[in-house]
Amino acid sequence: MNWFYVDYKELQDYLEHRMKMQHIYQPVMIRTLLESKNTATVEAIARAFLQDDMSQIDYYKQITKNMPGKVLRKNKVVSYQDEKFILNAPNFTDEQRKNLIKICNEKVKKYQE
Repeated sequence: MNWFYVDYKELQDYLEHRMKMQHIYQPVMIRTLLESKNTATVEAIARAFLQDDMSQIDYYKQITKNMPGKVLRKNKVVSYQDEKFILNAPNFTDEQRKNLIKICNEKVKKYQE
């Protein structure tokens, strides 16, 4: 239970004048909480950090190119052109696409377990 509440003017003052910016974390966390009516899970906030953290995005861009991208290109599953990966496949039906996505999700779930 909260015993202290920050009103609009206090939060605005904090954001505009008192908040020290070491990274994007404080404004992103406050924005996430505001967007979700003042309550958000730790995971939701962490996902918001990842979405706005360019250093993490740059890091995962390199991972994408070097790890799965390289293996999938070698196995001729994807190709790479103009900063885009392309699945070397025909246009699947919606049902085929759903089934393949389901298989991918199952692989991820099994790995996580």
